Amino acid sequence: MKHFVAFLLFLLPTSIARLMIWSSRYKIGRNCKIGFSLVLVDKLRLENGARIGNLNIISCCSLYSNNGSISHLNIIKGKFDFRIDTGATIHNQNKITSPKFNPNKSSLTLKECSRIGVGHTFDLTSDIIIGKYACFAGLHTQVWTHSFYYSQTSSRRCRVDKPVIIGDYCNIGSRSIICPGVTLANGVCLGAGSTASKSLSIPGLYVQQSLRLIENFNPEKAIEESLSSEYTLDEYHIVHHSLSVDKE
Repeated sequence: MKHFVAFLLFLLPTSIARLMIWSSRYKIGRNCKIGFSLVLVDKLRLENGARIGNLNIISCCSLYSNNGSISHLNIIKGKFDFRIDTGATIHNQNKITSPKFNPNKSSLTLKECSRIGVGHTFDLTSDIIIGKYACFAGLHTQVWTHSFYYSQTSSRRCRVDKPVIIGDYCNIGSRSIICPGVTLANGVCLGAGSTASKSLSIPGLYVQQSLRLIENFNPEKAIEESLSSEYTLDEYHIVHHSLSVDKE
């Protein structure tokens, strides 16, 4: 069914395609517009006025847009649910993906009037929530929800998945990096080129810290403490953390 719906939405004007889709899993409201984009999802709900531009590849578990918009040339692909609330916007050439092997379905939520600019990368191995009026400005910011521990004495490695939460009214500068498990409080501003490797609980402007050695880090101990996961892939283990949120 989803391939048939994708075919209709790609070739026909949205106003005509919506009249030919009878499944309850696919709802397209009035005044919605979908350009020449591949929309291949198991569940689709576009409220009145939602917009999807041209030359996007959207292939995820579900897409819900409450009058939000996706512009052009974005790749949105993987095992996750995607929700765009009222007024939220994704501009051009962003890459939002999850790995081919992912034991759990994750989710991406853009809250009211949040904005993703141009050319950013989002890793949906685990969940990402972007708060209302938060902005990913400039170019080439990366948000990661998984990391690895590598042994220093053997080939062992362990993958650890942790969600990322961006608070309301946050502003993320160009070429920033947000690491797995990070939560940014409301009103946090990351200067261009900053790396957020830990959660920030106090609102304000943060700029890049100097490079430093993390002393007494023992990857062998970190691997042993993390091996509670039931999932394995090749030669490494996966430890997956997710948010307790409603993913309907």
